[in-house]
Amino acid sequence: MGMVARWLEWREHPGSNIDWGRWFGAGTMTNAGVEVTEEGSLALPALWACVNVLAQTIGMLPLITYRRLPNDGKTRANEHPLYDLLHLTPNTEQTSIELREMMVGHLASWGNAYAEIEADRRGRIRGLWPLLPNRMIEVARKNGRVQYKYRLESGEERTFADYQILHLRGLSGNGLVGYSPVRVTMQAIGLGLATEEFGARFFSNGARPGMVIRYPKSLRDEGYKRLQNSWGEDHQGLSKSHRVKILEEGAEIQTIGVPPEEAQFLQTREFQAKEIARIYRMPPHKIGIMNDATFSNIEHQSIEFVTDTIMPWLVRMEQRYTLDLLTTAERKEIFVEHMVNGLLRGDIKARYEAYAIGRTWGWLSANDILRLENMDPIDGGDIYLTPLNMQPAGTTGGSPQGAAGTAAGDQAARGWMAEATQRVARREAADLRRLLPKLRRGDVDEFKAAVDGLYRELAPAAAEMMLLPMRALGLSDGEVQDRAAGYVMRHRAAVDGCMASDATVAEIEALIGGWEATSDG
Repeated sequence: MGMVARWLEWREHPGSNIDWGRWFGAGTMTNAGVEVTEEGSLALPALWACVNVLAQTIGMLPLITYRRLPNDGKTRANEHPLYDLLHLTPNTEQTSIELREMMVGHLASWGNAYAEIEADRRGRIRGLWPLLPNRMIEVARKNGRVQYKYRLESGEERTFADYQILHLRGLSGNGLVGYSPVRVTMQAIGLGLATEEFGARFFSNGARPGMVIRYPKSLRDEGYKRLQNSWGEDHQGLSKSHRVKILEEGAEIQTIGVPPEEAQFLQTREFQAKEIARIYRMPPHKIGIMNDATFSNIEHQSIEFVTDTIMPWLVRMEQRYTLDLLTTAERKEIFVEHMVNGLLRGDIKARYEAYAIGRTWGWLSANDILRLENMDPIDGGDIYLTPLNMQPAGTTGGSPQGAAGTAAGDQAARGWMAEATQRVARREAADLRRLLPKLRRGDVDEFKAAVDGLYRELAPAAAEMMLLPMRALGLSDGEVQDRAAGYVMRHRAAVDGCMASDATVAEIEALIGGWEATSDG
């Protein structure tokens, strides 16, 4: 009796999650008459889609190990052993996406995901090996430490200490094991599975075609059986539907309507799909339910998918990685984080507008933007611009970095000036090229008149484009006007020189090309 009492006490331990039905292949019978298990529930398309979307999305996100910097920044801790373990190869058989996809699938179905932590004699982690949640017999706190009792494939039981197990748990009632979403919502899942089975049986049993055969006389048993058997042989099953049937001796077919419960099972299937999506806080469009989706709200729903659906899972996993895989000393400077920037990107117009704001207000450089767009950086692209009306309180001057005359400010201003000069040169070149057809036709006077008008308009436009960067270099507005006028005069003189020497169109085109290449200003 003492042994029985101890066994009952162990079975009722709040940390025990054993389910003997699982060991014998049994599930939980629902009111819909369908047994529900974690594995069997994946046969429901909506649930499979939800679990698959969560597993694939989280699995594909880069999982990076970072080191904290003194200025509250962060940098990749490439040298840390955990970096390659989480980002690339957690063990000798799986890639990072394969392991994390598997564990998220377990977490979304069982509410728990386990991995054995392989460490060397010095305690350094060498690998993570996934464990099946349906083989975890017991998770219990004993002598102040959590222990895990696991059944190996051979049937042997093995006990792990808490430092040997990476345990991801969902919403929990006791802090040791998470609730299984499938078990908690088994009635909704059971109804969905029952609806799927009903639809399959409805189409497989095509002998019930929604009609009756009316016979003018009473049939003997032999005739009744012959008619019944022949109809079943000719029409039962989806492949035999719509065949022609020849009736004898005045028999007639009378169709009947589909019963309401059968006509509405498609609506029931759709409702249950939305019900499953509701369980996982999954936007319906992510699992193919597009009824309420529009082009105007689909982007916002995708962003909500990140912030509301997967972000709680990501935080849960990141904190558990930090707690189970890092020492107390390491946690002060090392942490783990998923990169979700790619999922939060808007359409190209929204991204470019955001980049323009970041570039104008000085927290993004050209190379920062190129990296975000997965493009190669350019020489001189690490310059940060700052609006001239934004500077530290109590300082004077107008350099992009707030203090006039500093080396960094001069460098930024000169880069800004180079960009402005290039814009002027591109405008000038485009306008001149549009005038060249006049010269090709031999309308020299008309070409010269058009050139006069071009450079009259270019002078104030050049001054406006160069105003801010030249101010940043410490020039007054009058000096800016003089510099812009000098630029225009030099270029106008070069064009006039070509005309005076009867230059060909090709020579003027070469002159324009040189300006575009050098942007000398």
